[in-house]
Amino acid sequence: MSAKAHKAGADQLDRFVNEPEARVAAGVKSRSTLQSMIEDGLFPAPVRVSRGRIAWSAVEIAAWQRERKQARDDTRGANTSSPTDLPSITPR
Repeated sequence: MSAKAHKAGADQLDRFVNEPEARVAAGVKSRSTLQSMIEDGLFPAPVRVSRGRIAWSAVEIAAWQRERKQARDDTRGANTSSPTDLPSITPR
């Protein structure tokens, strides 16, 4: 998580989300795809909240979403792309 995202999250209470919610936020359907994204450093790692439970920080997921949108906009230029400029989408 970036320092800016950390500072923004410091003033608000974080919420933990479960795996199905994390998959929706990441835009993936399978548990294995989410795990691969985490292992590749492409999605925030979960935190252990109790002995048998892990969850994801909603603040970290929101920061990840903002970073992905910013990377998209930086890559193609804000509002200057045509549909052919968009990256191809390939399933994992």
